Amino acid sequence: MVVKKDKEQKKGDSKNFVFIVYTDSTKETLKDISGYIFKFTLKKNKDDAQIDAKIKKSVTVVDGSSGTATLSITAADFDLPIGLYFYDIEKTTPSGDVITEMEGVMNITQDITT
Repeated sequence: MVVKKDKEQKKGDSKNFVFIVYTDSTKETLKDISGYIFKFTLKKNKDDAQIDAKIKKSVTVVDGSSGTATLSITAADFDLPIGLYFYDIEKTTPSGDVITEMEGVMNITQDITT
């Protein structure tokens, strides 16, 4: 099941996103994500070519046995024109299955202090 979650981010601010992966939608049992690979992609348009993605990052698995991963995006990464962007987080399992875990719209808004 793909989690749909919209986010807002200030232009030029850095951000650390912490993700916790559960075995199912009840969020009672943490999933062991040891050996998984996670990728984050942000595009202006959903159908943009992968090479035209505004941000492409690997997500770091912090503690695989407790289902915890962190995505660190720098201020330079978020130095984008204000507006709406589309993102997703995709996982590759140790057996090679590719699954989209989360997707949504990210609204890049103007920062007051620059």
